[in-house]
Formats: sequence, C-alpha cells, structure tokens
Amino acid sequence: MDTFLAGSMPLYWGDPKVKEDWNEKAFINVLDYGRNIMTSINHPTAGFDNNKRIFDTKYNEPVFTDSQKDKLVNNLSECEDWLLKIVK
Repeated sequence: MDTFLAGSMPLYWGDPKVKEDWNEKAFINVLDYGRNIMTSINHPTAGFDNNKRIFDTKYNEPVFTDSQKDKLVNNLSECEDWLLKIVK
C-alpha cells in the first residue's frame, strides 16, 4: 500500500495469492515475469519504463477491483461488529 500511496508503480515479489487482495492490473508482479522481469521493464518499445501508454494503462488502474473493495468493506464491518461485542 505504501508504494501506491507514494504514487509509485509497485514491483511485487511475494505471496502468489496477492491477486486475491489487490488489483493485479495495478502493479508489476515479478512472479508473472520470472527471469524476464528486467526485459519486461526495460524493453526499448514494450517495456513499462520506455512505453508511456503501457505504463499509464497499468498506473491508472484502481488499487482494488469492485469485488475486492466489497470484500474489504465486509471484513471491516465484521471486525467492527466483533469488537463491539467484546467491548459490551
């Protein structure tokens, strides 16, 4: 989230389930590119670094899809209900 908040393009290398919680079109998932990651970033015509259209398309994607937002709102609501029960 910090990378998104800073206005940067996230390069993610971690849990393969990341696509369940974040819009996969909004960041560069190293696992999708494997050893070709640097070529995909730096390619003279088709790389994110050198092709403004490709970069802008990915950069302007929302951080969460609609279904991911709904899931987050639901989780927050359930957490709030759980906390209120404990406090009461």
